[in-house]
Amino acid sequence: MSNAGMRGPVELSFSLTEEEYVSAAQSFYARSPYAMFHFYLVAAVLAGSVLFATLAGEPYLGGLLFAIGFVGVAWRFYTLYTLPRAQFRRNPKLGETFHLTFSEEGIHSRTKGGETRLEWGYYSEVRETPDGYFLVYGEDMFSLLPKRVFGGPWQEEAFRELLRRKLGLGAGAQPLELKSRADAYVPPVEPPDWR
Repeated sequence: MSNAGMRGPVELSFSLTEEEYVSAAQSFYARSPYAMFHFYLVAAVLAGSVLFATLAGEPYLGGLLFAIGFVGVAWRFYTLYTLPRAQFRRNPKLGETFHLTFSEEGIHSRTKGGETRLEWGYYSEVRETPDGYFLVYGEDMFSLLPKRVFGGPWQEEAFRELLRRKLGLGAGAQPLELKSRADAYVPPVEPPDWR
């Protein structure tokens, strides 16, 4: 039996870096449907304010609309660039070493701050990017699992199979289109950070 076909637990240990967390958070929130709506709304307000001020000759009302659009742009910048960095720095738990075990029964997480056991139902969906997996819970909240932490293609494939069984077709989850990537695996240049 190949390693990918085994149904044993997948055990991983890793620490997140600030840059890794910030990059992942930006990617996660930029893909949100709200993010696209927000972008188009702000663009429409800015364009409308310029058009209104030009055609109606109302510079004060046009200026007010422009200010509202500018606040929207500033808020977007804050949520994508400033907030993730502040969240990482304010939450020391994000920088701890995580010891995770993914099994049929659920997820066991251990850090120096304590232990947690979660059922698979805690997560509503999983999103995969080229750099990692987002295990999504609540509204726009996630647990990040970087791909660099896998010991090889067999371990990631075992994890993907577990995800497929546990989250792939759950209530509210997006079906995973996970394909075998064993032959596409390229080992990282540097070994994982095992601090």
